[in-house]
Amino acid sequence: MSAEKGQTHVAAGDLLRLIVEEVDEAREVHELAQQLHHALPLRSFDDVVKAVGERGTIKFRGNAFDIQQFGALVPAILFPIDDAQKLVTLLYEAVRRAPKTIFYNEADPEAAKRHVRRLGILGAPIGVLGAPGPKDLRPISPGAVAPAPSRPESAKGE
Repeated sequence: MSAEKGQTHVAAGDLLRLIVEEVDEAREVHELAQQLHHALPLRSFDDVVKAVGERGTIKFRGNAFDIQQFGALVPAILFPIDDAQKLVTLLYEAVRRAPKTIFYNEADPEAAKRHVRRLGILGAPIGVLGAPGPKDLRPISPGAVAPAPSRPESAKGE
């Protein structure tokens, strides 16, 4: 890919690859579409089951899920799926409905690389984002935090 850090102009294809790589929902739709597009047209969810074959699983967020679990996210009304456009629409809806409690596989090196790269792009030292803050911070309004008033050294041991 010719789209490198700091490059201001990139080809449309490279820009699209960057978006898919960095935007979680786009990457998730792409991951699912790669597993199913070969089986178009899909007349019902039974065709999706056939598309994954004997393994009976579909990969989502780096985890293998039983195809029936995935089926709970796919509204039956969206079938038949005759073309790639409708497949992407269905998969985006499935991704949107997926519980946020389904995390990326911690053993997935690509997910770890993305996390570290994002920290670098944001200019934050590794380990800062997502780390708990100091224990003496108290919220004073929904959008702000301020340090708790300091106590004299003699009172800290109490």
